[in-house]
Amino acid sequence: MTPHGTYGTFQRRMGALLVACLLLVACVPLAGCSTTTIGEEEPTTPVRQIVPSALAIVHTGAVHGRFEQDDGHIGLAVASQAAHELEDEGFDVLMLDSGDTLGGTELVDLSHGELGVGFMNAAGYDAIAIGGSELSLGMDTLRERMSQSDFAFLSANLVTADDGTPLVDASKAFALEDGRLVGVFALTSPSVASEVSPIIASTVSLSEERLVELAQQEVANLRSQGCRLVICLTDLDGDGAGMSASELASEVSGIDVLLDCDADGFGQSKVQDASGDETLVVGTPPELGAASIVTWERGTLSAQSIEADRHHEADEQVDALVTQAALENQRQLAKALTSATAPIAVDGSRRQETALGDLVADAVLWQAGRGGQGSPDIAIVDGASLRSSLPKGNITRADALAVSPCAETRLCIVRTTGEALLDSLAKACAHMPDESDDMPQVAGITITVNQGADDETGPVSISSGGRDALSPTREYAVVLTEQALCRQGAFHALVKKGYTNVTLIDTSVGEALADYLAYECKGSVPQRYASPQRRIRQATAPGADASP
Repeated sequence: MTPHGTYGTFQRRMGALLVACLLLVACVPLAGCSTTTIGEEEPTTPVRQIVPSALAIVHTGAVHGRFEQDDGHIGLAVASQAAHELEDEGFDVLMLDSGDTLGGTELVDLSHGELGVGFMNAAGYDAIAIGGSELSLGMDTLRERMSQSDFAFLSANLVTADDGTPLVDASKAFALEDGRLVGVFALTSPSVASEVSPIIASTVSLSEERLVELAQQEVANLRSQGCRLVICLTDLDGDGAGMSASELASEVSGIDVLLDCDADGFGQSKVQDASGDETLVVGTPPELGAASIVTWERGTLSAQSIEADRHHEADEQVDALVTQAALENQRQLAKALTSATAPIAVDGSRRQETALGDLVADAVLWQAGRGGQGSPDIAIVDGASLRSSLPKGNITRADALAVSPCAETRLCIVRTTGEALLDSLAKACAHMPDESDDMPQVAGITITVNQGADDETGPVSISSGGRDALSPTREYAVVLTEQALCRQGAFHALVKKGYTNVTLIDTSVGEALADYLAYECKGSVPQRYASPQRRIRQATAPGADASP
């Protein structure tokens, strides 16, 4: 996917920043915490080794894009520094994450997870489990982020809904310095399917019923490769629903370490598995409230944590990378895109056509036509997606994004017939002049609402581009927001079962508006957006004006 507009510029600058910051070097020292030990001494020493390699695992999870260090959060730079110090102490180090990490803050979301991947590359991660934030990127963007990463994306139970094809590798084996293999596999929490967009959820399958079976399968697979230690990455306790991490550990044989997330803070327990052996279950706080460290020396496993309320050194390279990216992000948000001679108000966008609605709908249609999905015929922006007005004077990127700040305003193209579109628009406009989340703001069509009229035109008549009326049998490409299509409102009827006629676009309403203002409204917002353009008219509206 090729970046475009101001978002593309933002990505390129962030990419240059990542490269520049990666040239920095740092060395600094680790704060220890209490430990607990389980396991047995290994019976033999590998050939040509006096002492077997010692392994240390640095674990994070459910970071939700919070890579910066602040009160209550250790930050990625501290976790990375812990890994350096462990290496200095002679450990082989694995950095692992339980997923739900590449989204959740403005900084990471504006780059659609790309900055998060860059940060994790710099920190030296080896693997991440796919969680809600990763799935929410959408399949195309997720694949792009995977191609940019130096670490593995893993999930043993994430498959396509249509034919059960795995989306990513289930596991990966890592070789220690002494040649021994350590296996890592991941399970995506089944509850993720209810947390992501229904459009995305419809493309994948996550079965809770098969968690134990699939986990046992991966243990056997990794053992057959010669792995001496098997680690499971998951986020089962992060959602507080369904099978817990301890329950999984007790029903599977052969997991040595189960790394999970726990909102209640760092925790560890020894769980007897299905064969009577012990599994070390470690829960790591979300959002880098702490990081967990598990060590494996001569067959003995120990766990400890790096707590946020203690002083820790930070990896200067990673700290500079995250800090500079945040500063550049703020600079981009504060940059003026264009100007307006008067405010462009959001008021009334849930009741009738507005000037802001016309501007945003034009931006959405324009942007969707540049996204490589063909040229859509029509754009419809639901009134619920518009939250804030544009100010008089300079309009910044932050102003444009604030007009439609919700993640659910990612754009989609739905292919539907003129007849189905007429029915949905009739339902969306039937409430006028009362407020409704479905109130359409449109581009590419004009609408005449015949409320109460008993004639052959029906409740709504539509012209396409001011020319011919929509053909009931012709197929049209219509751009809408995710939330308009997915909620049980007027436009949900356009969706075919399984969202097979819907294509996600990797941009949101706010991003489309920002690009449109920067490239199509250079200097100032055109005067035509000073008032509504009469794209929606009421032919018969008892007790109301004939036009908005």
